[in-house]
Amino acid sequence: MPSVIRSLPVWVTVVTIAGLALGFSLPTTRIDFFAFYPAIGWRNDWWRWLTASLVHLNTWHLLANLAGLLVCGWVAAARGINWAFPLMLIAIALSVLLGLGWGFPGVEWYVGLSGALYGVFAWLALEYVICPTQLGQRGVGLLLLVGGLVKVGWDMHQPATTVGWLHIVPIPAAHLCGYAAGIGLGLLVYSWRRGR
Repeated sequence: MPSVIRSLPVWVTVVTIAGLALGFSLPTTRIDFFAFYPAIGWRNDWWRWLTASLVHLNTWHLLANLAGLLVCGWVAAARGINWAFPLMLIAIALSVLLGLGWGFPGVEWYVGLSGALYGVFAWLALEYVICPTQLGQRGVGLLLLVGGLVKVGWDMHQPATTVGWLHIVPIPAAHLCGYAAGIGLGLLVYSWRRGR
């Protein structure tokens, strides 16, 4: 089977998420209607669990997250991780919302894909460590995992202010939740694969 067809689930996911994110990030979008409010947890309207990761605050925020999604999709397709990619992306995105609702009372609301992308990054780096297919991949994966962990740790100790070219207030807690979910779910999937 050609690799393009095998990696179809990855690219359908990337295109679908990009299209939905574009639709939910129009200037006329009521962010408050689609955002996730961690303080009320399970009492959020059901659609907020689905839409919060698709809404973005501005064009730069959207483009940065879509670029990250494209890179993660490319890495997953190159590694032959096909059906696991959309499943992990959804599981990590939901884990971010659960984590924000459970452990970070200071976060008033959340939108964006960055928390899930941090998790997918961590999961893909873990794949390089656990299942290297070429010489040196384990070391590269380890460097990526440690580098990502340092970045998340650094972000957690910075004041929440509007930064740089994105002109948004990042939510480091979402990045931490995503990173932890990516590693945790990645280890769970690896254990399941080994047990089969």
